Amino acid sequence: MTIIGAVCFALAFLSAVGLLVEDAHDRVAVAAAESARQLALSLEREVSRNIDLIDLSIQATADGVEQPVVMALPRVLREQLLFSRAAAARYIRNISVFDRDGRLIADSLSTLPSTQGRSGGAPFIPVTPQPAPAGDALFIGQPYLASDSTTRLVRFSRNRRTPQGIFSGVVTATVNLNDFSEVFYSLNVMPGTMVRLSTRNGVALLRDFTPPSAQTARESGSPGLTGRMLIALAMIFSKPADASLVAERPVPGTPLILSVQLSSQTVFADWRRWAIQLEAYSLFVSSLFLAGALYLTHVLRMRMRSEAVVTRLASIDSLTQLPNRRALDSTYSREVMRAARECRPLSVLFVDIDHFKTYNDQYGHVAGDHTLQAVADAVRACLRRDTDFVARYGGEEFVAILPDTAAREATALADVIRLAVRDLRRPHASVEAGVVTASIGVASYDRATDRATGSLLERADRALYAAKRTGRDRVTLCPTPAVEVFREPADLTA
Repeated sequence: MTIIGAVCFALAFLSAVGLLVEDAHDRVAVAAAESARQLALSLEREVSRNIDLIDLSIQATADGVEQPVVMALPRVLREQLLFSRAAAARYIRNISVFDRDGRLIADSLSTLPSTQGRSGGAPFIPVTPQPAPAGDALFIGQPYLASDSTTRLVRFSRNRRTPQGIFSGVVTATVNLNDFSEVFYSLNVMPGTMVRLSTRNGVALLRDFTPPSAQTARESGSPGLTGRMLIALAMIFSKPADASLVAERPVPGTPLILSVQLSSQTVFADWRRWAIQLEAYSLFVSSLFLAGALYLTHVLRMRMRSEAVVTRLASIDSLTQLPNRRALDSTYSREVMRAARECRPLSVLFVDIDHFKTYNDQYGHVAGDHTLQAVADAVRACLRRDTDFVARYGGEEFVAILPDTAAREATALADVIRLAVRDLRRPHASVEAGVVTASIGVASYDRATDRATGSLLERADRALYAAKRTGRDRVTLCPTPAVEVFREPADLTA
């Protein structure tokens, strides 16, 4: 039970530690989710501010094109006036103005004639007139590569309308996405963080963005084999932290969605180290506790064995190896109570070696001890049932207790014992038979007459003395005393 209790305690302790680690994981996850939301909010505001600058540049250009006075100016002055706002938005590569038929009428970088259908290396996109008021929102096209095959570009555009609301063309702003990604460098981004800016239909403008410093830190901080083994140890009793944390925010006024994805490797790095330490300490403490429990169990078992040996030695006669008087008294009281409770017969044999004092005087005490041992072995050999009990009463006397044995069976067994003692053929000159003999007194239990536990043993002792008086080497049965039989009280309701 000690080992089972120790194991249960250790498992309960480790379970409590596991719950503590899981609770700490949940708290870190909640804090990280809030950080992801705050970072997404900050990035969304930064992106929204820069897109507003781009949109203002487009609207300012569209408003200038619709003014005849501006369009009548020389080309250099006209373009300076039309594209003055574009200089404030450093991510705009160029702004182009198309008429309702898709012809280029102005470009912030191009010196081509107005009939040319290309702008800044970008593919010409035919413009289809849009009925008012549909199509008045800021439109963001598909990203594409410039002629250098490394620069990623995207077009922002708005419809042009006359003061009367008639569609008159399109103004587009070509934005360099490589430069636009610098928007995210102004913020303190956690290493391993992924930022994605995409349209609502899933087209990514900026994808899997990670600041170079964060990427370097993530690669340099990747765990080796030992680290992975410790992490695996931490995961035995703790909640796994392999799910990244994602926060999304729409960019107001645009069809864009900003997504921030935190790296679980970075978010849970401190928690993982703490969990490894805590669980290592917990396993160490549990191991010490189990080792202590094992040692304590071993000590208790050794003590129980020692006590059992001491108890056995205290209840065994050292000469004959039979139970002693102390064990006899305990067994006798128990069997008498059981016989009275269950109304079963019980018999007692009182065995005494004839003229044993004379035997010791003639042959010496060493020979007497050997004879006692031989007689004890003979009596024990005659008792065949496990429930039969024999003990050394004292000196040369032995007592046998026979549960579930009536007077006739007990007398027959006593005669077998008497003959077994004679068959030892140990010389005894003071006895008529010439060998060691024994006298035996027999008494049987009767529930109607034996009310006291001591009466059965006393009657067997009296029967023994009767056998000695009548010549020894014989068996004598003590008659049941004539007493009034106990009767149950009459049923008063009869």
